[in-house]
Amino acid sequence: MTNAMWMSKIQNDPQLINMVLPASHDAGVYGDSLSRVAAPKRYARCQGSNIYNQAFAGSRVFDVRVFLKRVKDEKGKSVVEPTMGHFAMEKFKWPKIGKSTGALGAYGGSFMTAVKDAVAYVKTYPTEFLILRISHTYCPEHVGAALDDFRSIGNNANYIYNKSGNIALCSLDDLRGKVIMVFASEFHKGFTPQNGYLPMYKYEAGSPTVSGLCFCGTYKSKKDMKDVLKTAQTAADEHHGHRADHLHWVYWQQTGGNVSSNTRSKDGAHAKLGDFITEIKAKSSMNRWTLPNVIGHDFVNEQTCKQIIELNPGYGS
Repeated sequence: MTNAMWMSKIQNDPQLINMVLPASHDAGVYGDSLSRVAAPKRYARCQGSNIYNQAFAGSRVFDVRVFLKRVKDEKGKSVVEPTMGHFAMEKFKWPKIGKSTGALGAYGGSFMTAVKDAVAYVKTYPTEFLILRISHTYCPEHVGAALDDFRSIGNNANYIYNKSGNIALCSLDDLRGKVIMVFASEFHKGFTPQNGYLPMYKYEAGSPTVSGLCFCGTYKSKKDMKDVLKTAQTAADEHHGHRADHLHWVYWQQTGGNVSSNTRSKDGAHAKLGDFITEIKAKSSMNRWTLPNVIGHDFVNEQTCKQIIELNPGYGS
């Protein structure tokens, strides 16, 4: 059985806070979608194929970063389009091409291809849900306008989750068949949950989550898997003492150089994932760690996703 409908095998309708989800790091920078901006594509590409195919492999959370890219519309007119990307200089604005943003990296697919892929997926597989985590976004008005247009077409709005309250405490059945879009602070003013703009927060002690979705986790730019592991272990130790109202994100990815070669090497993130999964199981059984909720990685595939999926209590029983 593929991972396409893996949530259909989850028993007892758990809350989201008790689930473990594979996630796609820099999900929008995939395959042949890239256009280069002053950096080799191998340094920027983080996924092998589009959002729909990543979901089919088993990923359920997508790290999406949105920039402006100047393109030609269907009439040949030059316009700017919200476009996913991966850049070392995220805030850079190109002086000669208007509002285009981002440098030392690459653009991937348009933001709306991600939304359309996600909605198409939950339409096809209604037992599943997908989360788009939209951060590092410097064009919220453009993103908002594109989403408003999309929601107004046909029954698209029916597939976008738009309820207030803490999403981490929702049950699986509450979320099935929906695309949950959570947005960084750029969207926290002037956008409403009723229209699908759900806030995203970083965990802070003493600030309980009442609406949207909150994450904890520690990201450090590291290439050596020993450093990646140490960062993940330290974050897991910290999360075990947190209140139970948010999701813990493990950043299981390497940085620097050729992303694909790093990730897929014999000492890379894919090869080392099994050892980390074994440690998660052992420390969780001893009540030293709480199960992580999200494990984000590059070049998601059926095998890596399955290792993460099988951490879910009650999966396949």
